[in-house]
Amino acid sequence: MSAPTPHYSEVDPDGLADNHRLAIATCVMTWAKCESNLRALLTALEGRSLDEGAKEYDRLNPNDAWTKIKKLVREKGGSTGVLDTIQSNRDACREHYDTRRIIVHAGCVGIWEEDRSVMAFSAFEHYSEGEMAIYFVPLNDLSLSSTYAEAATKLALRLLKRLGH
Repeated sequence: MSAPTPHYSEVDPDGLADNHRLAIATCVMTWAKCESNLRALLTALEGRSLDEGAKEYDRLNPNDAWTKIKKLVREKGGSTGVLDTIQSNRDACREHYDTRRIIVHAGCVGIWEEDRSVMAFSAFEHYSEGEMAIYFVPLNDLSLSSTYAEAATKLALRLLKRLGH
């Protein structure tokens, strides 16, 4: 994903196609499921009910969830293999989180005229004097981000199952 730019003049606001919309929807839905399951895993590791966990963790960033999960698994004597898997997922989360953040918190304003596989997102973010930020995000980044979120969801569900949930 490229750094923010103010160059809205490079955006085709009418070029968004069904494949772009599907990629956005898939990214949003896979991350929502991922984040909910990470919060559920964290809550289960703490030995609390989902309702109790939801009161505290309803908006917990997934990077922070992985940090807390790893700490609890380590405290409970988790194996090196499990801890390594959690760490690699935490690292991957950091790598893909910016794509998720932009998709969720910025509006898609079209596609890049130079490469129609790149979407433009307008964030309510200052770029420079008199200019707001535009992020150009390739479809492939959305796909990779969604793939990560699906894999993290599967891991969280496997760990929840091990905990008897």
